[in-house]
Amino acid sequence: MSVDASQPRVRFRISAVTLSVSLAASVVTFLIATHTYMAAEAWLASRWVSVAVPGGTSFDRSGATFFFGLGGSHPAGLRVSSGCSAFVLALPLFAAAAVAAYFARFEVWRVVGGLAAATGLLVVANQVRLVMIAWAASRWRQEGIFWSHTVAGSGLSLLGVVGSLLVFYRIIRGRGRRDQE
Repeated sequence: MSVDASQPRVRFRISAVTLSVSLAASVVTFLIATHTYMAAEAWLASRWVSVAVPGGTSFDRSGATFFFGLGGSHPAGLRVSSGCSAFVLALPLFAAAAVAAYFARFEVWRVVGGLAAATGLLVVANQVRLVMIAWAASRWRQEGIFWSHTVAGSGLSLLGVVGSLLVFYRIIRGRGRRDQE
């Protein structure tokens, strides 16, 4: 009895196509559930801000907003909009992972691992950015928001995107020829 050598290849293709379709569906789901994702980011940021900024914090799910410095002389709040969310930065990453999963060149487990690591890096970078903005706003008020959001925050977001793309690429490509020698 002979073993069909093409059977593992067919299983791999089925799992690759299934993952690709699932990731594409995730992009659509993210677009539909944008507010839920932004509210989750605001909630998480409120937890971190409570450690970095004096005074109490609060979270409003309906507005995807977190408040800080409560009980102090200058309480403030930040609303996590679609432009201030890691969600917007993660969408192209999910789309790239869907395309990478479709092609047989990339192993499915590497695509999933790369996507998880890169998305995690994006979320962490954005949380650091939100905490930095809240800290600067509590310290320098409106002037602090301008510099931390527009200048430093944009730079941090850019580093997060570039870093996550490098991590994603490094993981999905696996070991190169030099690494294998």
